[in-house]
Amino acid sequence: PMPAPVEPRQPMAAPLPPRQPMPAPVQPRQPTDWDWRARSREDALAYLNGKPPGTFVIRGSGNSFAALSMVKQDMTQYHMHIDQAPTGVYFRKSKQIFPDLVALLSHHSQPSQDGLPMPLTFS
Repeated sequence: PMPAPVEPRQPMAAPLPPRQPMPAPVQPRQPTDWDWRARSREDALAYLNGKPPGTFVIRGSGNSFAALSMVKQDMTQYHMHIDQAPTGVYFRKSKQIFPDLVALLSHHSQPSQDGLPMPLTFS
């Protein structure tokens, strides 16, 4: 039998440049700033009085996983229930599921969000 032909050696490709990490989404500096689930509804609502529009807290709720309370542009308060699914959390009115509270809140802090009266503001 004849020996197999030897393939000419190809020059090695230049190594790929190192991958740049994806920029991290804007994250709240201190999750405890907005996580009021261990406090009473009354405490959360009193805290929001007089705060600037977009200020919010996540508070406990007797009939859902949690609730969002926020200050609207007209300085009144707005509330929305947050429910939990096997794959994450969502506002009861929207059903768009996010992996966790930070993802839900980060999405709703974007100017393009349309689920709340105005974007949330991380303090």
